[in-house]
Amino acid sequence: YIITQGVVSIDISDGEQSQIIDLMGQGSILGIYNSYSGEEWPYNCTIRSVQTTKIIHIPMSIIIEMSHNYNDLADNLE
Repeated sequence: YIITQGVVSIDISDGEQSQIIDLMGQGSILGIYNSYSGEEWPYNCTIRSVQTTKIIHIPMSIIIEMSHNYNDLADNLE
């Protein structure tokens, strides 16, 4: 997803406490993975909109196609 308008906060939580770890605005790219693995305790991330925010969905097939032309993008795909 790409933010086209507004701001979102990225919150991390251990199930009891939550903390904002980042704010992202127009032009930022958001993924769909919302948990950290390999940690002693599970953590979840939540994206919260604090105002009216508009996003557009970019299908993974388009991102993979673009990665053929942009090595940096290809190196960061999981």
